Amino acid sequence: MQFAWSEEELSTVPAVPADDFFALHEYLDDLLGPGFAVRVGQQMKIDDYGVLGLSWRTCSQAKEIYEHSERYFKLLSNTYVFKVVSQPVESKILLYRAPYRRGLGLSNEATFSASVVVLRAMTETNISPLSVAFLHTAPADTTAQRAAFGCPVHFEQPQNILAYRTADLHLPTAKADTSINQFLVAKVAEATADLRVGESGLIAQVDTLIRHALPGGIPSIAKIGQQLNMSNRTFTRRLSAEGVTFRELIQRTQESLARQLLRTTDQSMAEIAFQAEFSEQSAFSRAFVDVNDIAEVAVQALLHDEYDGQTLEVTGPRTLTSAEVVAEIALATGRNITYQAVSLGTYRVALQEAGLPKDYVWLLGYLFEEVLGNPANQTLSQDVQKVLGRPATDFSDYAKSIAATGLWHQPVGQPMQ
Repeated sequence: MQFAWSEEELSTVPAVPADDFFALHEYLDDLLGPGFAVRVGQQMKIDDYGVLGLSWRTCSQAKEIYEHSERYFKLLSNTYVFKVVSQPVESKILLYRAPYRRGLGLSNEATFSASVVVLRAMTETNISPLSVAFLHTAPADTTAQRAAFGCPVHFEQPQNILAYRTADLHLPTAKADTSINQFLVAKVAEATADLRVGESGLIAQVDTLIRHALPGGIPSIAKIGQQLNMSNRTFTRRLSAEGVTFRELIQRTQESLARQLLRTTDQSMAEIAFQAEFSEQSAFSRAFVDVNDIAEVAVQALLHDEYDGQTLEVTGPRTLTSAEVVAEIALATGRNITYQAVSLGTYRVALQEAGLPKDYVWLLGYLFEEVLGNPANQTLSQDVQKVLGRPATDFSDYAKSIAATGLWHQPVGQPMQ
């Protein structure tokens, strides 16, 4: 088999094109036989993952390994979209990668297989998933897959899912590297000079907690407040007394950490973005809501006096990032669609070049930065359930219904009917 890249060329490129990577999987699977992909996954070690592996070593619970992976792949890959769905008894790790070719399905097998190995290594237990599901068709022999996962493995399923007992995902890790945490804490005095920490011990505490949490995503005000044994209201009031908001502290800590990493490491900008959780507004999760739900709630609120004086917050049933929304649309349409994030500055320039008035450019920038990009606004409400007696419409169901109309399959530039 001939590949477009020579060994010498591969050593100079930052990343291998996805289709070449998947073609290699197909070639090796034909050469080595069924189960090649999961065997590769089982050979991976934590040190093989670079910055991602380093972030795993700070995890105190098994579930944080997947949470860090979710954040990492949003920033450094345009072919992986992870989502961790936590539930009381059984939690699921979703991999949004539609197998438009055989090699991608094999890569999905390797990804899940490797993650199971990492989880076992970090917890020093032999925990196994409850079940594994893949979108692609089953190989002729699934012996290797069943042996690798130690549980039932299903193919041609609606989604790629790795299911675990929630209790297992809360197991403490046995390999958490305290030296990494100590390094971060030791750098606080230097890095927090930008945060005026001398004026407040509270600010220094919050900065330390935010730094520790960032590789797993921007922490919520509730999470940091809980660690400080404060209610949201008390925490917000204490910060206000210091003349700062939680959002400002998040931004300052991100900037300070990024400057520190730029000065003291040779990591790439993407790796630094992962550790400082700089992903622009694309990584913020939002509770996308179906406009039909809004309309139905509004009708009930107008018809029934019991809602007089109440504020009804209408949201979807779960939060999604922009990348996850695109992945849902790709899954619903059966098309290979990837999401490419752009900075807010780039977006503003594009709007200006498109001829939008300055007021519109400012308004859209404000919405993405201050409204959609505000961690405090990433909340879910049960008001749709309360008013309508049914759950809010999930974006996945919305995407399937729109895809069924054919609107997303029209050629670019063709007016909608």
